[in-house]
Amino acid sequence: MNKKVLIGSFIIITAVFSLLLFATPGATGVEVSISEIVATPEKFDGKYILATGDLVQDSVTWDSKAIELRFAVSHEGSVMNVLHKGIRPDNFEGDVIVILEGKYDTDQQVFVADRLKTRCPSKYEGGHPDGVQKDY
Repeated sequence: MNKKVLIGSFIIITAVFSLLLFATPGATGVEVSISEIVATPEKFDGKYILATGDLVQDSVTWDSKAIELRFAVSHEGSVMNVLHKGIRPDNFEGDVIVILEGKYDTDQQVFVADRLKTRCPSKYEGGHPDGVQKDY
């Protein structure tokens, strides 16, 4: 067999295995509840995880010069501080659900969010098909 084909095949196979081994776990992450992170932060130190919680009112601190957003999220009684270095979402106030992707830093006791998404629950409440307003 040709030596160049063997070397080329080896390089391609090594590159594919490297991508599978190193790139996939960091890109996908595991969804973890905020109460789990707060209860056992050392378990998630340095791991890429996803978390969802409600924005804590009056916890938002926005530094436009450093493009740094600090806030807290809560879920089922647990509260976690979050740091995001990036643009503040437009609807980042009031009754907002925050979806976080990033790593927990046990030294600073803060979740460092690489990605930040918001959902407003009122946008997803559908009206009654007959137009009747119901109080729940």
